[in-house]
Amino acid sequence: MKYTTKKVEILKNLKSRVGEWLTVSGATFIEDKKTISLGSEPIDFLVIEPFPIVIEVIWFNRIMWQYKAKNILAQRINLASQYGRYIPVVAVTIRENEHELEINQGENGSLFFDAVLDGEELPDFNEFRSSIKLNKLVQDILDRGDSKDFHITESQDIESMWRESLNLSSLLADKVATDSIGESLRVLARNCLDENRTQNLQHLSSIRNDQQALQVSSRFKNEFEKIIQNTIQSRFGGEFEHPQVAERWLQQNYKLPTPKPLIWRSPDGRGVAIKILFAPQPAHENNRARQLISDAWMIRALLENKVDDLLILLERTEDNKPTNYFINVLESAGWTVLPWDFAQKRPLFMEFLFEDKEAFYERIAKVYV
Repeated sequence: MKYTTKKVEILKNLKSRVGEWLTVSGATFIEDKKTISLGSEPIDFLVIEPFPIVIEVIWFNRIMWQYKAKNILAQRINLASQYGRYIPVVAVTIRENEHELEINQGENGSLFFDAVLDGEELPDFNEFRSSIKLNKLVQDILDRGDSKDFHITESQDIESMWRESLNLSSLLADKVATDSIGESLRVLARNCLDENRTQNLQHLSSIRNDQQALQVSSRFKNEFEKIIQNTIQSRFGGEFEHPQVAERWLQQNYKLPTPKPLIWRSPDGRGVAIKILFAPQPAHENNRARQLISDAWMIRALLENKVDDLLILLERTEDNKPTNYFINVLESAGWTVLPWDFAQKRPLFMEFLFEDKEAFYERIAKVYV
């Protein structure tokens, strides 16, 4: 039996065992309850009586949980929007290795659950109820991380805004003005590709094209951000700050998946968190949306750096069709999403930084009407 097939079978058996546990305990519940937002997964068990609780049946692996922490938080955010922030969310797990250490609150996966139960030793249901304590970190994020103000862009406006946007392919091929950000990024991209070819990096042997090579190049990503930073500072002044988690959470035994945006502080004190995003493949949109939703809530709730706006600069897709629903979902989490229109003398992100968000969208609506 293949490893993945075995894993699916084990989880199926565990889920059946949890269902029997709830039935024997006299609980009223719904299985595989669908959720409502992009990227969210069905709930394994929504318990209605004798008390409301969500139970997720999950495979435990330390490395996997480390990478799934933001996904788990995004699910918590979605569940809170549907059922209220005080509904407990519990994981029932089975360990991949019997020698795994006990799961504790410092583990990235259990970080955003209210409790984690060993599927091999399910407790008495009523005693378990009395032992549940809401996760303080999650409650703080749900309390302070919500977006107070967001704008949803109409589909026709998105089409218009992304019409002049670049992507990695056009960045390498198109001619752009020599005094534009696009030209600086084009030179950077070609230099990174030349450097990769000179070094004959082994890991690039599996890369199908130059665009993928740039996506995995840490140098390209870092220098890309520096070009954006330098452009902002030369035009508007201000300073860039390092994201800093609030002291009260640093003192805890948490391994936070801290978001790391660029944070620009304008001369008049306006704070803007900025992320540069490659266009995700359709199969990866849900996962990317979950991560960025979690980032938005954590930036607002957990960082000492207080920001007024969240800004994503999003690459145009290869087929030149912006993913409208993906953009709208990010906007609903509080992000302003703007294109890579770096060939323009004054890209839209500069307009956004020049004026407040409300004035920006009012003017954009008139431009693209």
